[in-house]
Amino acid sequence: MHQQELIPHLFRTEFSKISTVLSRLFGIENLQLAEDIASDTF
Repeated sequence: MHQQELIPHLFRTEFSKISTVLSRLFGIENLQLAEDIASDTF
């Protein structure tokens, strides 16, 4: 996989996993916060 394809691929495959883990830590009521953190990570 070429380097310029890597970040979009990781975003598609890992965003939901990261958001799920963070929402478990922060609580489902903070899902938007978890998604924002996951998005900022990329």
